[in-house]
Amino acid sequence: SCASGPSDCTSFEPKVCPMVATLEGDFARWQCQDINTDPINPYNADVPEGTVCYQTCSSWVSEEGVDGPSGQLVSTCESGAWSAVVSSNPNAVDGELFYPTFPDGLVYPTPDADAATALPCGCQPLNVQWPYGPDADPSTQIWYDPNREEAAEFICETTVDMANGDYIIETTNTCVLYCDDHYVATASCLNGEWSGNPEWGFWCYEEPEAI
Repeated sequence: SCASGPSDCTSFEPKVCPMVATLEGDFARWQCQDINTDPINPYNADVPEGTVCYQTCSSWVSEEGVDGPSGQLVSTCESGAWSAVVSSNPNAVDGELFYPTFPDGLVYPTPDADAATALPCGCQPLNVQWPYGPDADPSTQIWYDPNREEAAEFICETTVDMANGDYIIETTNTCVLYCDDHYVATASCLNGEWSGNPEWGFWCYEEPEAI
């Protein structure tokens, strides 16, 4: 019966949103629920109207700090198009996470984004400081250059800019520590976390000195 639906059932076509592209690389996956809150796979077919999709990564946070509250993005299929992607935290200013922030200060990419614009999982920038970690007293922390220790070699794919007196490794960079020419550790962003045990410090035998 069409009593509760459109006057002409034969011409009614439910609106759908473009399915989510399966991307190679470090991209956070979308998890979706249809209008009945049943989970659906948005990667194998167009997505029904009313579907709500969520995206998160272990490195994403809604408030300041590496160990801040987990950050999550949300988008809804509305009238055949994806809604603006925003933080699922209703208190977020302009719907923005602390990390990652809006790409280029604009908006987060929608679920149907391609590899050129989709949001990678990534890691928050790694501050090379000592002591390191959330329990360290900021008043006692120093920025240091691992290469200042005679026994150490800290080789980065992209040279770290220390012009401002800090030493920050960006998410796309990879650095390798050697002590007396022996491999020790690799600092690289893997699945939203930094490898290489940054809490141990990137030094060999002598505690770092400030830059």
